[in-house]
Amino acid sequence: MGKAFISYARIDIAFVRRLHEVLEKRGREVWVDWEGIPPTDKWLAKIRSAIDEADAFVFIISPDSLASQVCGMELDHAIKQHKRLIPIMHREVEAGSVRRELSEINYIFARNNDSFDSACETLIASLDMDLQWIRAHTRLLLRATEWERENRDLSYTLRGRDLNSFEEWQAKSPDKEPKPTAIQSEYLLASRRTVTRRQRIIGGAVAVGLSIAVALGTIAYFQNRERARQESIAGARKLVNTAEVLRDGSVDTVGARGRLEKSLQAATQALATLHSLEIPSLTADQAVRKSYTALPKWIDVKWGSDSINASAFDASGAYLVVFRNREKLMIWDTTQRQTAGVCMRPLAAMESTLAVSVANDGKFAVTAIYNATKEVDATEITVWAVPDCSRKLNIQLAGRQDTIALSGGGEHLLVEERPTIRLWNVANQAELALDFSDLVLSSAFSADGQRLASVERDRGERKYWIRIRQLDGKQAVRQWLHPERVQWLQWKRHALVVGGQKTISIYDPDNGKLMHRYPIAQERQFALSGDGKLIAKVVGNYTIVIRDVASDTEVARTSHDAEVANLMFGPHNQSLITVDKVKRRIRVWWFMSDGAFATLRDNAPITMMRFSENEPLLYTQIREGVSTWQLPPPGELSAPHRQETIAESKHFGDYQIAIPVVTNSVEQPTTITIHAADNSLQPRTITIDAQALAAAVSRNGDRLAVTLAAKSTRAGYQRRLEVWNVRTNTRIAMRAFEPVLDAQMAAFLRFAGGDRYLVVGTRVGVAIVDARQLTPVASLYHPDVTLTAVQNDGTLAATVGSSNIVRIWDINSRNEIARIESAQAVRALALSND
Repeated sequence: MGKAFISYARIDIAFVRRLHEVLEKRGREVWVDWEGIPPTDKWLAKIRSAIDEADAFVFIISPDSLASQVCGMELDHAIKQHKRLIPIMHREVEAGSVRRELSEINYIFARNNDSFDSACETLIASLDMDLQWIRAHTRLLLRATEWERENRDLSYTLRGRDLNSFEEWQAKSPDKEPKPTAIQSEYLLASRRTVTRRQRIIGGAVAVGLSIAVALGTIAYFQNRERARQESIAGARKLVNTAEVLRDGSVDTVGARGRLEKSLQAATQALATLHSLEIPSLTADQAVRKSYTALPKWIDVKWGSDSINASAFDASGAYLVVFRNREKLMIWDTTQRQTAGVCMRPLAAMESTLAVSVANDGKFAVTAIYNATKEVDATEITVWAVPDCSRKLNIQLAGRQDTIALSGGGEHLLVEERPTIRLWNVANQAELALDFSDLVLSSAFSADGQRLASVERDRGERKYWIRIRQLDGKQAVRQWLHPERVQWLQWKRHALVVGGQKTISIYDPDNGKLMHRYPIAQERQFALSGDGKLIAKVVGNYTIVIRDVASDTEVARTSHDAEVANLMFGPHNQSLITVDKVKRRIRVWWFMSDGAFATLRDNAPITMMRFSENEPLLYTQIREGVSTWQLPPPGELSAPHRQETIAESKHFGDYQIAIPVVTNSVEQPTTITIHAADNSLQPRTITIDAQALAAAVSRNGDRLAVTLAAKSTRAGYQRRLEVWNVRTNTRIAMRAFEPVLDAQMAAFLRFAGGDRYLVVGTRVGVAIVDARQLTPVASLYHPDVTLTAVQNDGTLAATVGSSNIVRIWDINSRNEIARIESAQAVRALALSND
């Protein structure tokens, strides 16, 4: 069972003692610092050692823990060691005060008004999740830390079965959490080198000891070993090519995800093979990263071999109810990604589940089970309380009843017994009297459960009426005509959706106004977002397309490797949830990261842009000056709003640089002239003792960065990067860079990230360095890069190439984490501070 370290503020000690007691009773090993003594070197070493030995780091969130220096130190060490973080919200804190590493993880809520027992069960489940992987991570971290503490003594390295086991563990890391730390990777590499070196030493000693009679045999042995080595290298290169071929196929075909998974496996195997041979390979490394980036980022929830008999979402997509394996009623919380309850109702031989439904708060569910025997032809409808599985209502209705629904909080049960509707008060177990003079075709509760919408057909003139009633079912408070036959009805948060044979109509339920009519052609699998703005459609069973309803433009697209049984937008309209009937799992796709946040248009070409430091503003530079834009709220594609246009562009620190044309003589001094575009400053000149290939100036005009041709070689100019103080005419820093044959990349030089960084062209992309010390920050693989942007805190970077694909990079891991494709040429690029 998993071992946990708990970080907390002293004011929360009563809660932590209670939590500690429960975990110990359940057999979990927990480390808590009860002493509360001031931090010392010895104490810090003890704390760090305890975090290293733990499988998970539990952080109790409260205003005091977020303000605590000690808690912050403990969290920093846990993040550095890639420990699994489990945040528990104990006391409410201000929005935005929680660190990003914690806020991007689903909280376990254990506030005063939350269920403490439920929080403990969720915590225990989190501690036990993928425990074998976490324990291996912990064991390797302890070995690597000991090796580091002993000054990297080679006698502490791994060998034999241990080394092979941990290398296999590392090869699986692209799809696992927590990731290997830098010290773990260095430790494995040092262990493999030590083993290889030992093998070579032993082989050399044996060779010396052999007589001349067996010399030819020894030579043959080494030739065979070298042949095997070359075969391994050729095999690794073949695997890289295989990964490329598998990755370059279409993502909109059956089995696309499986093909991309095989691409990632091939690339990882190639990289592991070359590492074992001590052959550094950028090609194999990038193949792994490319294959992982191309893999659709689905989050899967599997439940083994249980079949799915029926499934349904609530109106907001917050809860999913599934009847499984002819006996289990499961309610799944889509926001917490965990089961909210499971109730047992085994089916008899002649019984079948016709339908299920769940209330908007997930606390009630209803099942319709049909019994078809010679003696009985009836449907049993049961309302279940979750999670205690008590039966709040149980009724028997004649015949098949396959359309049921619960109101917002489970107060009312609706059964469509066409051509009418029957309604029950669940708490009183009493049926309400309804009065429908026309034929009812479909019905739906409002999101708050206070109103009922119905589609009714006039018995005489065959007109289709949409009517809104209060739940007493008397006179309709609002009604309007619908022009065509209706097959189904849904009531979203802000829209009433009416489905016909070829179109869906979206109405405002408050006034009956038609907001949109959207063609659905032959699609049978589709879902509408809660605000009625997005529609998700399944194309050919294996491709999911999300489109904007108003403009009919595509927002996102992905592949699905099995037939979709049910789908629904998540509560915030940023994710799509599917039920996979064949592979028996729930899948979540966060698609909003692929879509546009806002579209802003200017009448003049934009040559540069930059986000403001604090406010939600965007500055764009055009020929006439600088425009300032107020950004819209998230998710709104509103029209642009220009606040002001400034005559000069000095807000960008717009300075011009004049440098001589490159000649063949690298010894020729270069005189660089710098002057402000608005002539607000006197021109300044700097003379450097080498030929300048490129230059860039900071926005305030204080610093000049220049790439110099230090020496001419067959591989291009050997380069050095220098930074100068323009006002004092003194050099601040200098760093050498490798030669690059491509003249454009050799001359690629930009200030970025609020002038905190410099971006320099390399053979395979760009290198990011600190703009003052020129210390390396990251290298990004993007051979045809034309534009770059770096976040001010150095967390993320963005690059654009000739293909107009924007790549987003995690600078710390050097991994490409997202791509955005542009149909038009990209002329400017910027990253916001958040």
